[in-house]
Amino acid sequence: MSGLGVSSAKIEAMSAPEKSTGRVRGERPPRDMLLSLAVLLVPIALIFGLWQFIGSDRQVSVVNASPTYQEAADAGLDVTEPQGLSEEWKTVSSMVNREDGEATLRVGYYTPSGAGMQFVVSEIDEVELTELVLRKNPQPTGVVETASREWSGYVTTDNNNALLSSGGGQTYIVYGDAPMDELSQFVEALD
Repeated sequence: MSGLGVSSAKIEAMSAPEKSTGRVRGERPPRDMLLSLAVLLVPIALIFGLWQFIGSDRQVSVVNASPTYQEAADAGLDVTEPQGLSEEWKTVSSMVNREDGEATLRVGYYTPSGAGMQFVVSEIDEVELTELVLRKNPQPTGVVETASREWSGYVTTDNNNALLSSGGGQTYIVYGDAPMDELSQFVEALD
């Protein structure tokens, strides 16, 4: 065989069986799986972090609700603007709607915790308004008392907090994804 230019050592190496690593074909060690997951998850985490960073300095468009509160008073609603709230409370929307001779005031707020909240005062029947605003079957959570009225607390089916009070032919509702302590702070500012 030496005449063919192939040494016997090379022939033995070529004919020797490959060493087995003990793994079945297609099986990967845990380290390879972790590296694969890291390659997928790290870019997702970076994109999410960047999104949060960019969105953190979001500017809130503030509106002056004073004319709307005056319009509501002119329409016969017994309502005044909340007094004594910090500057962290931002009024983001306000409107008065008159339908079938009944007035409804809606004022939206951005709370100090960054949540949304809406204040509704209406001459619409309490049961009808509750169903319109809080949907069906809000779950009672307790009572909040202020100097001028008692408020019933609720959690809605979509996990929003709400406070409701009625009297004098009007229903007052404060609701949103804000924590209950912020809703309580708001209703105390109405006194």
